[in-house]
Amino acid sequence: EQACAALGRECFRVNITNMTDEDELLGSFVLEDGKTIWKDGPVTLAARRGAVLLLDEYDQATPKTMCLQPVLEGKPFLIKRINEIITPAAGFTVVATANTKGRRQRQMCIRDSSHH
Repeated sequence: EQACAALGRECFRVNITNMTDEDELLGSFVLEDGKTIWKDGPVTLAARRGAVLLLDEYDQATPKTMCLQPVLEGKPFLIKRINEIITPAAGFTVVATANTKGRRQRQMCIRDSSHH
């Protein structure tokens, strides 16, 4: 986040837990002013805006976060609930961090989709 601030880059941070799921990441329907509307999640917002997506504690991810697979591969991704394909804007960058403290090692991904 500090690096993004220094570079003037918009940053969306997601703290991954074992409860994190597709709705929390991509978005969900919410009740607002008596109406049900779609609200983009942080992954979708970052992709649309060409921002940095910071996935903190990525080592806590479970199969409920498989929706991130195309995102981490730098590909467009489908939001099934609204049947929309999101093509990340130029500059969209994914950074994943973890504090494994030797408990388990997992390959961390840093992906900048502007380098295709």
